[in-house]
Amino acid sequence: MVTKNVNSNNFRSSLGIKNQYDKNSVFKSPDQWLEDKKKFDGAEGLWRIHDRLYDLTNFIDIHPGGQFWLNVSKGLDITEAFESYHISKKPEKMLKQFFVRKAVTPRNSPFTFKEDGFYKTLKRNVREVWDDIPKNGIQRSKYIIDTLLISSIILVVLATKFSNYFIAIIAGILLSLVNTSAHNYYHQKDTFRNCYGYLGMSAARDWKIIHVFSHHFHPNSVLDIQVYLVQPFLQFYPHKKSITLKYLSYIYGPIFVWPLLFIYTYINKIYYWVVIGRTNHISKLDLLPCVIPTLTYLITNQPLLLVLKMWLFVILVAGFCFTFVGITTTHYHPNIFIDGDKPRSEDEMDWGINQLDTVGDRVEIQGSHFFGMVLFGDHAIHHLFPSLDHGLLEHLYPVVEKTLQQFNLSIRVSSSLDMIRGYFLLLSKEVGAKTKKAYYLLQVMQRTVPYINALGLPEENLPKPLQEEESEQFLNSEDILLVTPTPASLPLPTSTPPPLSPLPSTPTQKQSGQSLSKRSRKLKNDAVEKTLIGYVKNARTELSHVRHMQEPKAEALKMLLLSMLPDLRKMYDGGVRTFKHKALETVDSIF
Repeated sequence: MVTKNVNSNNFRSSLGIKNQYDKNSVFKSPDQWLEDKKKFDGAEGLWRIHDRLYDLTNFIDIHPGGQFWLNVSKGLDITEAFESYHISKKPEKMLKQFFVRKAVTPRNSPFTFKEDGFYKTLKRNVREVWDDIPKNGIQRSKYIIDTLLISSIILVVLATKFSNYFIAIIAGILLSLVNTSAHNYYHQKDTFRNCYGYLGMSAARDWKIIHVFSHHFHPNSVLDIQVYLVQPFLQFYPHKKSITLKYLSYIYGPIFVWPLLFIYTYINKIYYWVVIGRTNHISKLDLLPCVIPTLTYLITNQPLLLVLKMWLFVILVAGFCFTFVGITTTHYHPNIFIDGDKPRSEDEMDWGINQLDTVGDRVEIQGSHFFGMVLFGDHAIHHLFPSLDHGLLEHLYPVVEKTLQQFNLSIRVSSSLDMIRGYFLLLSKEVGAKTKKAYYLLQVMQRTVPYINALGLPEENLPKPLQEEESEQFLNSEDILLVTPTPASLPLPTSTPPPLSPLPSTPTQKQSGQSLSKRSRKLKNDAVEKTLIGYVKNARTELSHVRHMQEPKAEALKMLLLSMLPDLRKMYDGGVRTFKHKALETVDSIF
């Protein structure tokens, strides 16, 4: 449910988060986002964790995760970063020596990290099994991204050498996979693999702010730059939208916005450098996008114009594929929480629960190292522990599922097609788009209409038929089996009272007429009552018959599932998950 009808730029958070960033500005700066956030975080120029302020200046140079994170986060509330990036208890013990004072203002976030809450419990459970988790997946991740990069460079050279656009398309797809794989390293200490994104016009420094500080710590909220990065062209927050934004964005989004994403982010950098005068976001690394076209020009000996044309085509293909995967398969769906929807109650505002509420996983790639790394898979666990390499995530499912059961929670899993469909539906989502829920008694009483009509009773007070939307919602929300017998299946009254002969006009005529009218109404009401009683008895009989007919089928299905238990017990945990996913996929394909 949406709380308020407002325009997109002045969107008021249903989570109560304060912000003042101009979301409809064509040019958006990650550094400006940091400055705006500092105004509401109450860190007073220090580093805030929960309700305490720390001075980490002397720790920056020796921070195990690298200097970047502490340099950029000075003056911010880094509670979410501290909790989600440190599974060990050691950082908590070290903090005491950097404590300055308690914060004066409350946190600009409704989410909690209670010791007995879901997320802190999950961290404790992960710590217990951490030493038993295989670490060889970290090396496989490096092989994957290195192979993708080398392959994409070779294909760019071949596409330019032979002026072959088919090869260029394959090169663009692989380059987009390099960028999605580089996302794995944006969460870690700086290494040369952080620079792979630069080669495809995806600046690692900017994405660390956009994706990590903004999106990961505040997913789908008003603080999530990724939600409004391409505003005003694509708008996901639920508010009053024009026809163009609601429906034409289905067309111009994939054609224009998606392919231009990488180019757009670099235009942003140039705009804030040349026009605004900012320089802290500019470095020598921003020249790396020139490496591949320069290498191609030197190897192929093709005209410079042809080289640039093929490189531009590859970048457009890469931008399309990267954006398609990034915004249609992870967070944007009407069934996934986004700021503006009705939030959970205060006692359920655990930060980890919110991560689950704002994420959608896809059954086709869940638990796969390769596809998880190149297509943002295992996304729920990645959001719970963003600093962990993708090669480790598949091994966390047993402990995560155990903790989920403890708190009666689950990971939202659906098909890729459903997530893609949900992306387009969310673009059309507006204020007040609340589906009516049919009242079950109205549905039941509707079954009596044929019998009442057969008795010739007036229709003024009959329930009106459900509209299509209401009927669909009813069927989806109530698991009720109703049988609708026809009027012919119930005995209707076969005789009616004989016509009354005229009475002579006497002083008692009025009294007799009233008595006759009462008797007539009583007979008619008795007939209706008998008919309704007959209807109910008939419906119960047919319902009992249907249930009786379904019992053998249900028993057979139960025996089929039980017969699989011996084989399932022999499977390892990953095999059981794969079996479950394949079974659900088969059911979806049948229906």
